[in-house]
Amino acid sequence: MINIKDIDISFCKEEYKKNHSLVINNFLDNDFAEKLNQYYLNEFSKNQWCATYLPSTKFPESWEWWLNVPHNKYNMQMAYAHVTNARDSGLFSYFFYKIIEDKIPELTSTIHKEAMTLFNHKDILELLSNITELNLTKYDKTFVSKYSEKCFLSEHTDEPNGKLAFVYHLTKNWSPDWGGLYLNLTNKNNIKTICPSFNKLVIFDVKNYKTPHSVTQVVDNCIHERISITGWYD
Repeated sequence: MINIKDIDISFCKEEYKKNHSLVINNFLDNDFAEKLNQYYLNEFSKNQWCATYLPSTKFPESWEWWLNVPHNKYNMQMAYAHVTNARDSGLFSYFFYKIIEDKIPELTSTIHKEAMTLFNHKDILELLSNITELNLTKYDKTFVSKYSEKCFLSEHTDEPNGKLAFVYHLTKNWSPDWGGLYLNLTNKNNIKTICPSFNKLVIFDVKNYKTPHSVTQVVDNCIHERISITGWYD
């Protein structure tokens, strides 16, 4: 499962210790990564993605969602206007698409089930525990996200979502000109930028409000989609 032959463990440990974050390219076996890419980009129904956003139009501390179907188009437009106004007022906000399993009762894909359990595999837990020296025991709140045109995630930390966050990217040939860039905002005089790319794993320390970060807005009329699997370890 892990493409272990291409991972330099000593280098990874040094990089994580120095930066409290790490990028590992070609993380999984290429055939399995290709299967996930094909499924989420081409086989998973576009009408089963949920537009998720925060703040809620009703409760500022909560998030809301709309299923991406034609009769919800107006509601999604109003939600987007609401959250961009919040963002421009300096509040934490986001708008992107997400797979919410309990809202899609007909979702029975074995590929999706594999993806949702993938990062709890003992080999991955042992590898990341070794690299980070965090003694990781489990993961929580894993989900698949899609950023298409106008989607964004404003600056925040992931407290209190455990010890370590991960983002596994499945997007091919993404151009930085399209937005959707991960920004590590720990040092705003030297912002570290990561462009999503296929089979790339990004991990970063989230204890004690570490690693403020954001995802830049995807440009208007972008026809490409940024797909990733995200979660946290305790």
